[in-house]
Amino acid sequence: MKDKKSIKESVEVILQNTKEKELKSRTKLKKLIQRKYETEAANAQDLNEEGLLEEVKDKDALFKRVEINMDRLLKILTGHSQAVDSLERKLEEISSKRIDVKALERE
Repeated sequence: MKDKKSIKESVEVILQNTKEKELKSRTKLKKLIQRKYETEAANAQDLNEEGLLEEVKDKDALFKRVEINMDRLLKILTGHSQAVDSLERKLEEISSKRIDVKALERE
């Protein structure tokens, strides 16, 4: 009798297993939907680039997704590099002012 699980423990195990299965199915569904939208975005980009409404040639969807993600990454990195350049300029200004103040104090 002591080795048997109580009803509460059994229900908890069943609920935990159910949650794990739901989580797996949600992640699979999320990936499927994400791939679908990325493929549609790639196809829409093809139409916009060509300016034509004719059938889109069968291209590698994975390559187009990578291309779109690389474009996004490039935009983000460009913004970050501009921010870093701005910070570098500000640091140079601050350090040059400190040097001028120290030179004036010496004289």
